[in-house]
Amino acid sequence: HNIRVQEDGLLSQGAPNIQLTWMDARIGDVVFTPREGCPVEINALWYNALRVYEHVCDRIRVQPPNRLVEVRQQLEKSFLKRFWNAGGYLNDVVTANGHDPSVRPNQIYAVSLPFSPLPEAEARAVVENVRRNLVTPYGLRTLETGHKDFKKAYTGDVWSRDAAYHQGTVWPFLLPEYYFAFLKVNNYSDEARQEVARGLASLKDHFYNRECINGISEIFDGLEPANGKGCAHQAWSVSNIILLLLKTGISV
Repeated sequence: HNIRVQEDGLLSQGAPNIQLTWMDARIGDVVFTPREGCPVEINALWYNALRVYEHVCDRIRVQPPNRLVEVRQQLEKSFLKRFWNAGGYLNDVVTANGHDPSVRPNQIYAVSLPFSPLPEAEARAVVENVRRNLVTPYGLRTLETGHKDFKKAYTGDVWSRDAAYHQGTVWPFLLPEYYFAFLKVNNYSDEARQEVARGLASLKDHFYNRECINGISEIFDGLEPANGKGCAHQAWSVSNIILLLLKTGISV
């Protein structure tokens, strides 16, 4: 699938009609969210993998391979330069010939993961951009509402549903990533923790009283999320909320 490390340290993947990220909806040869090139969350994960490897080497007092250190250093230099958008957020995908400036939730991983390749000011800007354009009470939209490809509802036949799957539809499993990032840029303050607790109220009601008792749905509509759709009991919707609560000690 043409996965390779570029000279600038970024991880590039994919080929036409091959979907290798979680935004993988397609019917036949029609790819609804083509992301060939360097996706932002893949490179945030790649950066964290390198940093974690170096961290483990340090803990066990082993020298990491020079080549991996060099790649990580090059990636640190390239990440902001290649992904930063003048609008104050991260482009979703970059390629040798340009970039996809769509405002999507994938950028939040560059802040939410343990190691961030972003300076503090840019990290705050990413969190604010996601809050302003993508955050809902039930999860994050997969595309900003003003985009020409935004789909306001997940409904209709298979084609219509797949076309909306990652084009605005809200995914609960992404909400904890936003809250991890939000808490980090606010230094885990009491006010920030209280805001997170308040923000989880709708999902808590959904979990105990709504479409799937003691579970969280896979997705919600993009424009007016209210009723759970897709898989009734989605494991990663629940597990990422559990991870957020366990790691932060926040009570809801």
